[in-house]
Amino acid sequence: MKRLIISILLGGLLVSCQKSKFLDDKTNLLDDKAIFTDSIRTLGFLNRIYVDIGYTFAIYRFSAAGGAGNTELASDNAEGNNNTSVWGNAYAQGSIGPSNVLTGFAADKDFWNTPYMNIRRVNLLLSRLPDAPFHESTRQRMAAEARFLRAWYYYQMVAVFGGVPVIDDNVYDINDVINIPRNSFDECVNYIVSELDQCAQALNNVVYADIDYGRITAGACLALKSRVLLYAASPLFNGGNSSNAVIRLVWWVTLALIKTGGSLRPMQRKLLLTRAGINSMWTMQPGPEMVFTACF
Repeated sequence: MKRLIISILLGGLLVSCQKSKFLDDKTNLLDDKAIFTDSIRTLGFLNRIYVDIGYTFAIYRFSAAGGAGNTELASDNAEGNNNTSVWGNAYAQGSIGPSNVLTGFAADKDFWNTPYMNIRRVNLLLSRLPDAPFHESTRQRMAAEARFLRAWYYYQMVAVFGGVPVIDDNVYDINDVINIPRNSFDECVNYIVSELDQCAQALNNVVYADIDYGRITAGACLALKSRVLLYAASPLFNGGNSSNAVIRLVWWVTLALIKTGGSLRPMQRKLLLTRAGINSMWTMQPGPEMVFTACF
């Protein structure tokens, strides 16, 4: 009798397992099609690319036993100390090299990973945007925003490494073997500047609603172009001498930026002479002096 009951129970269990197929894959993660056929999700995908634009300024970007800091600590923009167990101080004093940059200071390699991760996101978005459910003018605006962000992430790498591999619009998958030669510094600068020129033209007449404050504008494109060209004019890349031709070009780009409406409020010109004035600038309503704002 016991054997009969056990047999019936096992049989019922097998039948129930066959009906429910509990070993089947029931994951319901969103795939590309689900994202880029939905306007809200597509816009959210673009918004995610914005999230990392300020990653170099994150206070706890790198941490170690001696403390935390970001790359600003390694520059004249911040005041460091002689404690080389703090990543920024070690970087400023030349203690970081090929032998320890990947192993020390709990670094997450975001000099390289974060930019290329977002560049891939941009390329994926650009490849799917033509079929996304938006008005054509919105698609063009979003494409220009994305291309600016791609240029921004390339700029972050060029500032650190000099020339880096430029992958254009290619979207690589996890199984792809990527063997791309490193582009020269000049090639990277020319690519970034060309992208920014096209983005500035596409965004020239775009006016955002208040809810979209912080999105890329034509002025932001010109501002980044000016910064990239200023790097290119550095003696570091010109045989020890500044490039006067590039500096003149920076001047003209800056004038073009001013023509887009970028300026200081009259009161700000005086306030910026004091620390309190500088602090107050960031607590006031958005104004023409804010060209590219990271909103958190």
